Order: sequence, then structure tokens, then C-alpha cells
Amino acid sequence: MHSGFMFICVDPPADDQAVAWQNALMKLFFADISDEGIQSFSRDYERGGSYCHGWTGVYCRDGNVDRIYFFQCQHGNFNPSALPHSTTSIDISSSEQTFQMHTRSLPRQLTYLNLSANRICGRVDLMTLPPKLESALLWGNRLTGPIYLTNLPDTLYLLQLQKNMIHQNVVWYDNLPKPELTYPEQPLIIVLAGSKAERETNRIGKVRAVDRTKAAPCTTFPKFPPTNVY
Repeated sequence: MHSGFMFICVDPPADDQAVAWQNALMKLFFADISDEGIQSFSRDYERGGSYCHGWTGVYCRDGNVDRIYFFQCQHGNFNPSALPHSTTSIDISSSEQTFQMHTRSLPRQLTYLNLSANRICGRVDLMTLPPKLESALLWGNRLTGPIYLTNLPDTLYLLQLQKNMIHQNVVWYDNLPKPELTYPEQPLIIVLAGSKAERETNRIGKVRAVDRTKAAPCTTFPKFPPTNVY
């Protein structure tokens, strides 16, 4: 008489796998936040489960992370590059962030990005922004250049870069987005400099079109000297 054992391997449901993967990414997003900060965001964080339930600053849609919002949160660095690609909005402002900027690794579904009034460093590569991005508020950091306005997302209508550490004689632009084709009353706005009263830290000499026949109006670059826009 022969006896044996039968082993049956069952893969976990796809939904469980998706939650586990999302949780792993969110854990990386919060990895450098202090224990005190984590406890202030979620009292039940030690129990595990989904980050879509019981977490301050994390907003989900249909079980997927959709929006991130933290204001004046001084508990360490977040890691936006780790966020799930389902994320459409990141708003982390006035929170003493000092991480290095990596635009290439931002969520691909992102439409709104506000990282203003921090101390974020590194070169800001505007040629690798998420393809659906509409607004990018990056002012008041320590971002450096060179920057190029030659491959911006077609959907972009607002880019704020004033009060950074961009030192550049000429900023070239070409094939700028045309948001007015989709939103008739929404012109493209690219802010490279603040007013004199704002103590601008960027040092940009001129803004110049690669193709003069495609020169943008001076109003595209508000507060930048009109005589230096070509």
C-alpha cells in the first residue's frame, strides 16, 4: 500500500497582490519619517493593512492611492519617487524637505505637483516630467540647472521655479505646451523669477526660443524682464 501527500499551491488573489505591492511602495514613501511622525499620521500603523484606511495625508480612489497632502509637516523626508503610479496629486509644501529631486521617477499618472517652500536640492530635469502633468509648483527650494524648456508635457499650463538656485545665462525653449487649445482661458505660465521684493535667488540672464518663429509672448514668463525674453 502506497501513501502520499498532495500539495496544492494557490496563488494569492490579484487584489491581495496589488494591496501588498502598494503597501510596499508606501512603506518606502514613509521610510525616512520619524516614529513620532508615523504615529501622528496613523494610530493603527502597527496593525498593517492598507494605507488607504486610517492614514492622514493619504487619499485613495477605488483602493488605489490617488492624492498625497502634507503641509508644514516636519518629521523627516518623504520619498515621492516611491509612490504608486496611480498617484495623481502630490502636495508636500513648507515641510523642510531636503531630498534630491528625481523627476524621472515621479508617478506617471501625476497631474498636480506642489513641492514648494522646502529645501529640495539637485538638478531639476524638466524633460522627464510625468507626461500628464498640468501644474508643477517647485518654487522656494534649492534646485539647480541647467534647465531646458524644450520637452515639457503637452498638458502643462503652470510651472513655478522662482527662488531656487538656477544660475544660467540662457534658458532655451521650444514647442511649448498650448493649454489654451484645451482650456480657452488658461494660458501657459512659466515663472522663472519673482519680484525684486521677493529676493530672487535664481540668476537667469535670458529666455530664448530655439526657433524665433515660435517665440512665446512675454506674458508666458511673468515677472521676468520683457527685454530679456526672445
